[in-house]
Amino acid sequence: MLFTINRMVLKALRILNITQSNLHSVVIADLPEYAFEEWRFYQLDTPAFKKLANKKFAFLFGRFFRDFENLQKHQNVIKEFFRPVPSIVSNVRSLMAVVRRDEALIIGVHIRRGDYREFKNGKYFFSQKQYFEQMMSLQLQHPERRMRFLICSNEQIDRGVFAKIDHEVGTGLLVEDLYSFAACDLLMGPPSTFTKWASFMGNVPLLQIEDINQPVTLQQFVFLTPETLYNF
Repeated sequence: MLFTINRMVLKALRILNITQSNLHSVVIADLPEYAFEEWRFYQLDTPAFKKLANKKFAFLFGRFFRDFENLQKHQNVIKEFFRPVPSIVSNVRSLMAVVRRDEALIIGVHIRRGDYREFKNGKYFFSQKQYFEQMMSLQLQHPERRMRFLICSNEQIDRGVFAKIDHEVGTGLLVEDLYSFAACDLLMGPPSTFTKWASFMGNVPLLQIEDINQPVTLQQFVFLTPETLYNF
């Protein structure tokens, strides 16, 4: 109810262009002002925000507000709050029981297609064959180490492309794929909030593939800095 009232009041204030008064302030951190630009967010612990928030009423609009320090401090509470419903937890556990049937190193591979054809002019729109080549490269670098790849995508996966490597495929349901990734040992894929959230929820090292033609190594899987990891 309060959320609905906030949206209605905020919409009216924006239409009337009444963003400041002695009693209120309107703080906006949303598109198009923040359209896909790097490091564009409103940090809540800055003097500028505190000044705006020091009014009887402060209306916040958007999804680009950030407080990295408190997010890191209270991450366990946040993770518990976003724990999936029991049915999803059960499905993820069933899948991971198959994926973790032995002592293999489990690497989650996010093949983001679909919307990435247009996003940033297709910069991260990699083919399944290109992903396979990176996965095979990792395995060949460590022939002594058993690896199994969990592949999830927003398009149909051609398992024939990956026939030469040990792999499993996610259920295809968004939330189940997300939390299956959180249960992996390592994660790789193009820059995406999807794998960032999985990395955060499962405390899993992540490799963001900027250039699909550059070889990947196990040393490139890292825990991202709070400013990078938490900038969903």
